[in-house]
Amino acid sequence: IAQSFFCDAIPQLSAQSTAMMQCCRTLIDKSGADGSTSLVIAAFGKWCEANPKQSLGIVDLAREGDALAIGFVTLALQGSNDLSVAIEFVRQFDGLRRVGAIRALPGLVHKSATAGETVLSTLEPLTDKSTDDVVRASAVRAVLDLMRAGSFKETVERVIDNASDTPGPHTLHTLAEIFWLHQASLDRKIIQKLLFALADVDPSHTSTIGTIDMGL
Repeated sequence: IAQSFFCDAIPQLSAQSTAMMQCCRTLIDKSGADGSTSLVIAAFGKWCEANPKQSLGIVDLAREGDALAIGFVTLALQGSNDLSVAIEFVRQFDGLRRVGAIRALPGLVHKSATAGETVLSTLEPLTDKSTDDVVRASAVRAVLDLMRAGSFKETVERVIDNASDTPGPHTLHTLAEIFWLHQASLDRKIIQKLLFALADVDPSHTSTIGTIDMGL
């Protein structure tokens, strides 16, 4: 009940950004398996949207390497509503800052008529086999999120083709989700490429195996 009260209150609070992040981090750490973590994250996202200047402050802290801010950078980038800054993070940083910025990009495509193409041109190179597996999987998932927001079928299929070349375990799990959720909208050749890649899933990776099963 207390968790729900805080989540309802967070978007309306006027608070310094570091204090707000610390509060939300504490609530997340105390969350159980009841789904309340997602409520806290959603509430903080609404707070960021209502406080774009504070969100930019969090982005600046993340740029400087602040660990707490890096953990919230996806929501802060979306709240700041600045596509160019998110793309800067993707291109300039690696690790969690890059992954956080990649996850923010699909939520920023409403910025202009050409934003979707700009984001795709940023993400597509990261789906290559030379990219870190976690980053690669995040980029593929972000492209799929973009497919829901617009008509980018050719690029999506090209990205899936790239990602199917020597995928790591994180990318394989993302490909399994694509096979499960999106196969009806994909070309038959792309589905065959997916299945060929998914044949290499480690049997011990039961979550990925289960996701494949749901698509069969």
